[in-house]
Amino acid sequence: MALIFVGNVDRRTTEANVRSAFEVYGPVAKVKLMPGFAFVEMIDDGHVQNAISELDRHGSWVVRKIAAAA
Repeated sequence: MALIFVGNVDRRTTEANVRSAFEVYGPVAKVKLMPGFAFVEMIDDGHVQNAISELDRHGSWVVRKIAAAA
């Protein structure tokens, strides 16, 4: 599993919006939405880089892998 940081998230964005954007690229274990940013935990490391490449700069999002999740 991998933990991904998503920055510059619009305040109108919902947890479901973030989850559905990432689920296009692979299974999502968890989404934690905070004001202005989110953390996404993806199950399969093989899908992480593709999700990051496609979603980075998606609108205003900044997407970075920050750690392998335990």
